[in-house]
Amino acid sequence: MPAPRGKLTNLSEIAAYVCAHAAGIAWGLAVNPTIFRSLVEQGYRDHLRVAAIAISIAVSVVVLLIFLFLRKAMAGSGAPS
Repeated sequence: MPAPRGKLTNLSEIAAYVCAHAAGIAWGLAVNPTIFRSLVEQGYRDHLRVAAIAISIAVSVVVLLIFLFLRKAMAGSGAPS
């Protein structure tokens, strides 16, 4: 008889995922326009595509790190002592 399959995820992982992505969306709505406006004002209009890719990669990595931290923190808070 095969071993029973484990659960794919739980509520704390879903909450960590949603919170991390909400932080990424908030950053995208609040900070990215300010960065791009500043770059345009400084005359870097030709380099916006490179800046957009770099910011996108950096935000994706930060969102991943936030998710991993929250997932570990939320999993640790529910563990019995």
